Amino acid sequence: MQVFVEYYYLRGNMNGVSTQDVKLLSPSGASASALLLTALGEFFASHHDFCFASDLVEVLATVGIEEKSARQAIFRAIKDGYMISTRVGRRSQLMLTERALNLLEVGRERIFSFQSRSLSDRWLIVAHPNLSIERQSRRRLMIALRFYGLVSPYSGLFVGTNPHFCEIVMDIFAEYAPDSQVIVATVSPDEVVGISDMVMEMIDLDVLEKSYGAFIDYFTTLSEADQYVGQILSLVHEWRHFAIEDIELFDSLLPIDWIGRRGKELFDSLYNKWRPLCPEFTSFR
Repeated sequence: MQVFVEYYYLRGNMNGVSTQDVKLLSPSGASASALLLTALGEFFASHHDFCFASDLVEVLATVGIEEKSARQAIFRAIKDGYMISTRVGRRSQLMLTERALNLLEVGRERIFSFQSRSLSDRWLIVAHPNLSIERQSRRRLMIALRFYGLVSPYSGLFVGTNPHFCEIVMDIFAEYAPDSQVIVATVSPDEVVGISDMVMEMIDLDVLEKSYGAFIDYFTTLSEADQYVGQILSLVHEWRHFAIEDIELFDSLLPIDWIGRRGKELFDSLYNKWRPLCPEFTSFR
């Protein structure tokens, strides 16, 4: 299985998901745990259904995960409170917890809304000149802000491309830094001199372009051999990396023929083609 993106940050709709859960949304290559999360979100979460551990092992096998690694990933997910296991004869039956369903809903919304919303070319600015909080709270604050697509050009400033997150950002600071002075505003590029340049200096479009190119080359030439479960799992998992890594810059800051748009078109086309050909796993009870 290919991995096209190495560096990423988190973005999405928190929906009550904790920062500990947010870390799980961060893709980690093609590890068993990361692919398990993708498989649960794609094939099981929408049904709020039960499945057998052996069914998950079988699904993960379609992308090259060995049984031992798959079962270890399932055990970790149970231990961390994302699934409940009960015995049915000699088999282990699994059910997603509410915590897992919330997490998977957040991840799925991020994957499928990525490059699907129109942005207004207004920056979301968050300034916190005197942030005095303990280390653990600071770490959780940073994770939560990154989850919403804010990057930090320098200390004391966060910048994002989605101004609709204003109230959410204020809620984050209220939770993790209630005594800090914070300024949250939305501005046009002309209102803050050099803001676009500051953000662009943080982003290597050449690296991102190569990652999109590798994604397009791989899935364009992928031979279809009726392995639709594995193909969908691989497709969604790889696109998940882009949905989290790409900060979704305004069109005005991107090349006219930006390759990311072709990547989105390919993802939508293959997903709509392959997904109806996958079995529904609600029968595995």
